[in-house]
Amino acid sequence: MILANVTDGRKTFVLPHDSYCLTRGRCACVVCLPLGRKRPAVLSLDEGQERAVSRAVLSVPEVASAVRRGRLRIGDG
Repeated sequence: MILANVTDGRKTFVLPHDSYCLTRGRCACVVCLPLGRKRPAVLSLDEGQERAVSRAVLSVPEVASAVRRGRLRIGDG
C-alpha cells in the first residue's frame, strides 16, 4: 500500500515492536551496535511524500489516528 503525507510538515512515527513487528510477522527493529540492543523502526514522510509501506503500519495507533484525521492518505500500490 502507499502512504502519503498530505500535511505541510514532516511526519515521523515510531513503529513499536509490540504492534508493528508482530502484525507484520517479522521484526523490523534496528540493531544498535556495539551493544546489540534493538530499537524500533521509524517511518518518516516529508510533506507531500508518498512511500510504499506494509499494511502493518495501520496497527500503530499514531499512524491509524493520522489516517483518520486526514493527515495521511492511503493509496494502492
